[in-house]
Amino acid sequence: METTERGRQIEHVIPRSHDKFGYDRALDVSNMVVCCRGGTESAVNGEDEMESHFREPIVDNMSCGQKKEGRYDIDFVDPRILPASPSLTKVGDDGFMETDEKACHVAGFSPDRMDYTLKTLNLNAERLRLAREKWRNDLVQQSQHIDDPDRMNAWIRAVLTPDTDGRLLRFFTTSRCYFAPVSELVLEEHPQTWV
Repeated sequence: METTERGRQIEHVIPRSHDKFGYDRALDVSNMVVCCRGGTESAVNGEDEMESHFREPIVDNMSCGQKKEGRYDIDFVDPRILPASPSLTKVGDDGFMETDEKACHVAGFSPDRMDYTLKTLNLNAERLRLAREKWRNDLVQQSQHIDDPDRMNAWIRAVLTPDTDGRLLRFFTTSRCYFAPVSELVLEEHPQTWV
């Protein structure tokens, strides 16, 4: 793992420490994904702790690559092969992320492997669950003030598509679930290579 600015890091899907393939794939960009720092970074760019999803870097709070700790596991679902649609996970009102079994069957993925991957990455660490719940509650509050369908559709597109710098807004999956099924229609309008 190498850190980058703004609370992100580069994660090697096949870790550099892998005894057979790690060295050969260390500089292979197709083996790298951008992810958060997994709970190890304090507030970023003046954000408060909840906004940066930070808590003390103890094992229970670690997620993503920090929790995976450079291990390679054949049962882990490689994020690079996830389909753009349907989403194989869903987020509940309480911010808890779980496998969408029906979507997994449609896409030909094992729900058990998705469950294992969510657990391996600790994507329901309390700090993440609370942050997703807060984001969802914010969406609920904002949507109550929009009564014009055109404005609502424009807002949904803005929340689900990359900004001018090509970055998705945080908690994409939470937003996608909250706005479903409209979100799926928006994402199907054009080939979305970033989903």
